[in-house]
Amino acid sequence: RSEYLRGAGVPCLIAVAQDASGNAHDIGLSYASAIGGGRALGHGQRIGLVPISDRRLYVWTTFNSPRNRAAEFESADGFRTLFAQFTDARVQSALAQIQSPEQVITTEIEELELADWVQGRVALLGDAVHAMTPNVGQGAGMAMEDAVVLADELHSVARGAQGVDAALRRYAAQRKPRVATVMRISREVGEEGQQAGPLACWLRNRRIRRAGHNVAQVQADLVRLLTFPG
Repeated sequence: RSEYLRGAGVPCLIAVAQDASGNAHDIGLSYASAIGGGRALGHGQRIGLVPISDRRLYVWTTFNSPRNRAAEFESADGFRTLFAQFTDARVQSALAQIQSPEQVITTEIEELELADWVQGRVALLGDAVHAMTPNVGQGAGMAMEDAVVLADELHSVARGAQGVDAALRRYAAQRKPRVATVMRISREVGEEGQQAGPLACWLRNRRIRRAGHNVAQVQADLVRLLTFPG
C-alpha cells in the first residue's frame, strides 16, 4: 500500500547551498541554537539548515501541495518567495545562495507499507516493505533493525532450532509492531509540522514551547520510543 501523505509535507524540497563567506557551519549551528533545533515550523511549511562542511549547508524544506501537481519554479526568486514567511536572517542568507531552480531537488513524501513481508523463502526488509516519512530520521535505522532480527532468526535455523519458513514468519511477526509504531510517530510529527491554520499552528507552537521547558523529559521520551527493544 503506497499512501500519499498531505500532512507530511508534499513535495519535499531539498537544496544544497554554498555559503560564500565560508561560515556555513557557524550559520547552521547558530540557527539550531536559536530555535532549539535545526528546523523551524511555519504555516504549512518547514525549513531546516544542517551544516555538512565549513562552506556548505544542507537546506531542507517542505510545503503542502495538491497531489499529482509537480512543483515548478521559474526562478530562484520564485523559490525564495514561496518561503517568505521565514524571515530569520540565517535562513534568508542560506536561500540567497540558490542561483537557479536546478539547484533544488523536489520529491514527494509517501509511505509504503506492505501487508506481506514474506513469500516462500523470500523476505523483504527496510524500504522495500515499509518506507516511511523522514520526519524522525528512522528509515535506515528500521532497516538495520530488520537485518539484525532476520539474521538472528536465520542463525537459529543454522543451529537446527527451526526451519527457514518458521524463521521468516517469526522475523515478520517480531518486526511489524515495532515498525508500525515508528511509522506512526514519524507520520504524526509530519502532520503536526505541516499544520497550516492559524489556530492549529498556535496550539502546536504552544505545546512545543511548553515541552521545551523540560528538554530532558522530551529527550527521554524520544529515546524510549525509538530504542531498539531487541
